[in-house]
Amino acid sequence: MKALLEDFKNHLSFERQLSPNTVAAYGADVESFLEYCEANNKDPLLADPAFLDQYNYQLTPSWQTLLFWTNTIINYAWWSIYKLPACSAKPKR
Repeated sequence: MKALLEDFKNHLSFERQLSPNTVAAYGADVESFLEYCEANNKDPLLADPAFLDQYNYQLTPSWQTLLFWTNTIINYAWWSIYKLPACSAKPKR
């Protein structure tokens, strides 16, 4: 499978002429899927829709993680709006 992954990345680089960052990101995604297949004793070429759903589900962050980040962002926004001085200059009278 590693050879197939390298072939895929070469295809993206040389034939599709995608940027190195895009190739790295796509390669990491495919490598993650291949590792998941290996861990679950599944041939990636025989992956059915139910197996793909299982893979996608494990990629989805839990609602607790989403709630944590939402609260973090909201708290940061509140702090920056209400706690930081808007301007250090005094208003003219």
